[in-house]
Amino acid sequence: MDGPKITVVAIVLLLVGLLAGYLYWGQSSRRLADELAAAQAKLAEAAEAQKREAAMKGRLDSAEAELKRLTDQLAATKKAKQDLELKISRPGSRVEEEPMKPIAVMVAIVAPVVGVGVGYAIWGAKNAPLETEISQAKARLADAQQASVREGAMATKLQELETQIKTATADLTTEEEAKAQLEKVAADLAAKMKP
Repeated sequence: MDGPKITVVAIVLLLVGLLAGYLYWGQSSRRLADELAAAQAKLAEAAEAQKREAAMKGRLDSAEAELKRLTDQLAATKKAKQDLELKISRPGSRVEEEPMKPIAVMVAIVAPVVGVGVGYAIWGAKNAPLETEISQAKARLADAQQASVREGAMATKLQELETQIKTATADLTTEEEAKAQLEKVAADLAAKMKP
């Protein structure tokens, strides 16, 4: 091969290398940018779910505190009632070609490699930060998506606690009424025993 043919071949192969580099890194860069935008949108949704989770946790904590207060009050009322009952009742993922001259072989090898290298320098270097950012966003998204699951579990627990609070309130009212009646009986007995 003479000089002009080698130059043309080198330019064509350089362009082929550039095309390969673009197809490999340029297209993936665009795809990665789209994927990152989608992940960021999902993260925003997940952040809202985390806010709802935090609000639900506050309601849950409040309901638990109310149930504890009512349970303690119920226990105290029952004890007082028992004491009164006791008092009342007790006693208590190759093509072969013609041999080429050594310079042509070298051009055929170097040109595509240079093209691919230029392609990487242009498009490939941009992908690494995007890939890192996407993987970080996916990790945050996975954690944030769990917020909805936790929120649902807390809502169920909150409903259970509210039911227990209603029951404890009703029990407390019943016990307080019974205690009041016993206090009245005790007072009547005490009045009868005085001379």
